[in-house]
Amino acid sequence: MSDQRVQYSEEIVGAGHPTKLDTLNRRGDVEHNTDGTHKAAALSTALAALTPVQFRESMDSACFSRGTSAFVGPAGVTIAHNLNTTDYHVIIEPSASPGGLLGEISYTKSANTVVIYNSGAAVTAFAYLLIKY
Repeated sequence: MSDQRVQYSEEIVGAGHPTKLDTLNRRGDVEHNTDGTHKAAALSTALAALTPVQFRESMDSACFSRGTSAFVGPAGVTIAHNLNTTDYHVIIEPSASPGGLLGEISYTKSANTVVIYNSGAAVTAFAYLLIKY
């Protein structure tokens, strides 16, 4: 259930009921431990212990992928990444002027690749950024 709010069809029940789910605290439990601390606190502590280079390397592989490539037209160019999901944003920025020949940009995502298409004849360079959500 993505919407954690109590729904009109549910009863408001607190923690510890022997037969019913806790709807009262459900929203808070998504991001917090039962003692009120944030679930991400352990991750934040672990990341804080990393050197800047280690942090960047861990974030590069875990949360985003970036690089450069070139448009090849309607056939599309395949970009490999290690995000292991299709839940990511795709940001594409042409890095050279396509002279009005780029056309529309589109893409097809898969767990470890994204194919970038352009409908025009331009074969200019672009930068990309893939960000997990």
